[in-house]
Amino acid sequence: MRLQDVIGQERHTHAFVQAYREGRLPHAQLLLAPEGAGGLPMAMAMAQYLQCEQPGEDVCGQCPSCVKASKMVHPDIHYTYPVIKPDGQKDPPISSDWIQAFRQAYQQQPYLNTHDWLQSFGGEKKTANITARECQTIIHQLNLKSYEGRAKVQVIWRPEFLGNAGNILLKLIEEPPPNTYLILVAEEEERILGTILSRCQIVRMSSLSDTTIIGGLKQQVPDLTDEAATRIAYQSDGNFNAALKAADQVDDTYARVMSEWLRIGFKMDLEALLPWIDQVTGWVREEQKQFFQYTERYFRECLRLSVQPTYRLRVNEEQWKGAQYLAQHVHWNSMEQIVQLLERQHYYVTRNANMKIQLLHATMELMALLQNQQPVGQPQVSI
Repeated sequence: MRLQDVIGQERHTHAFVQAYREGRLPHAQLLLAPEGAGGLPMAMAMAQYLQCEQPGEDVCGQCPSCVKASKMVHPDIHYTYPVIKPDGQKDPPISSDWIQAFRQAYQQQPYLNTHDWLQSFGGEKKTANITARECQTIIHQLNLKSYEGRAKVQVIWRPEFLGNAGNILLKLIEEPPPNTYLILVAEEEERILGTILSRCQIVRMSSLSDTTIIGGLKQQVPDLTDEAATRIAYQSDGNFNAALKAADQVDDTYARVMSEWLRIGFKMDLEALLPWIDQVTGWVREEQKQFFQYTERYFRECLRLSVQPTYRLRVNEEQWKGAQYLAQHVHWNSMEQIVQLLERQHYYVTRNANMKIQLLHATMELMALLQNQQPVGQPQVSI
């Protein structure tokens, strides 16, 4: 991965090259990037740059080190990521148990999320983590002499999955061996140990702009029309992974399930409610999170339309009609309460709440709000 291939993050790639040339590159960096913003591709490009034999504004892309790094087989670049225990294995899992699967998943889609990664080998229904055994492996690998005499690089994707085992790495992060770099890539700062955060230089990467996503889509999906690219970019909310999926997706499952939920809420159809709850609770946790994120974004747009009638959502015709109906029939104050409700559901999913109970309670709230009953308290959600 070249630095120039990381879309929309030119400011950060330039700062990285400049720091490297001036000899002030920190030995431990934490790339804090929203999902789909390019945190993992950025880390991979940085790792390749540190191994390149002729680095300039970017990697040369042709030296043996670049070739190995691009294939994820460079002996001095190590990768850590959430994993599950392989069937029949007694010892706690380590990342190298799944390296072939990880190479394949990343090379197919550099902007993949954790769910995509686990789903690629059927592990999405199991609990993934980064184990204490993996931490010990990292320490051992980075204390060895480099194979090719250049830098040693450790990429840790999603340190949120370390848990308390991350404390094992504190001394290494604070005082690594000479010419050793640790690049951590995270999405949820609040889930990372404070002791790790305090020992890393944090690089905050922003979500991608609509223009950046449109350009990326046109490069990777040449047959996509300008209108479709614009609509997808708007719906993806800065997430290039979501944009690529939308460009590929024939049946928009989340839109269909959301429409069914709204129909249940408007008609107060309790008979249809339990089958709908069974359907959503049958999804894995990551799919539930994505559903509530999708629905929340849609309601934020409907809220904007309700207070600004000339606003035009960049969605398909069916979704546009639905948004107009909501804007006309649901009080804007209730709409804000629905946005808050969806934010809470996303939080409950991340906290492993009992989703059947939460969805039943959420639907009762949704029914009341869709009937234009005045909510309690003042809305706190900004558009």
